[in-house]
Formats: sequence, C-alpha cells, structure tokens
Amino acid sequence: MIDAIDQATARTWFYFIRDRLEDDLQAASPVQESDAVHVYRKGRREAQQLFHQALEAIRCGDIAVADMRLEALEELASRWKTHGEHPAAVPISDGTMPCFVPGPAPGTYCTKTIPAGCSADDGHGGEHFWQSVEAATLHRGGAHYSRDLPVLLSEVPAEWHWPKDCTPDCWRWRDR
Repeated sequence: MIDAIDQATARTWFYFIRDRLEDDLQAASPVQESDAVHVYRKGRREAQQLFHQALEAIRCGDIAVADMRLEALEELASRWKTHGEHPAAVPISDGTMPCFVPGPAPGTYCTKTIPAGCSADDGHGGEHFWQSVEAATLHRGGAHYSRDLPVLLSEVPAEWHWPKDCTPDCWRWRDR
C-alpha cells in the first residue's frame, strides 16, 4: 500500500522500474529487435503510461485514480521486491528525515535533512554540516537552544538550556 500520494512518490516508483528494466536489458546483452528489447520497450511503455496517469490525477486532485495508478506501478515493480533499492524497502523522506552520515567526531552527525521525495541513499546534496561534539552531547542529554530568528541570524553562538530551565518564550515550552 502506498503511504504518500504525491509526484515524488510516483517518480520514485517509475525511476525504480525504469532502472530495473534497463538492468535486465543490459544483462540480456540483446541484439537489435530481440525479445529482450521488446520486453524492455513494453515494460517501459507501461510504466511510463502509469506514471503520467498518476501525475495527471495528482495534478487534478483525483486521489482515488492517483492511488490506483501508484498501486499499479508498485505491482509492476513487485518482481524486483528483493532488490535493495525497492521503494517499499527504502524509506522516502518527507523533508524531515535526517542525514544519517556520521560526523568526524564520535557521536556527531550531519544537521541537514534529506529533501522530500528522496531516500537516505540519495542524500541531501552539497556538503555536510557537522554538529559540534558539545552540541551532540547536550542534545543527547535533552538540552536545546533558542530558535529565536534574530539570535540565530546574529551569528552569536546559541545558548543551550535544559528543559527544567525553559521559559514561556522558549520554542520547547509547550513540550514540558
């Protein structure tokens, strides 16, 4: 069952199917107009049709049709469900998935997030932005810092504090 009905999900399924069809075609080492070429063209045409129908349904707001087309793409991809890059096996980011690349110091990590519609393997693009060892230690302990925009933009290091020291103007006050 498809969790998200959006263009990024449809694109992920289509690209997965297209890439597996190309892998199968390459593995068959076909000559022009062989059965392998016909299988590839038929599979690609079917996947492309479902993909475009899903996109059109999403654009028109017809979620029922979009869901049917996405499920058809998922069914088309089912023959490769043991493949490591199968979209059902690889979580797709909604824009909040953290980068899982460990930092240079033990216990640190990249603070960037994976863009919506991408998997962790796709990454976020660009350089990593590593969290400091001190920040990682404080964060694991439950401390947090001010997210007041003028303070963050001032380039002055943010002051960390513990939940017990929160004030009503802290962004985490409601979590107490």
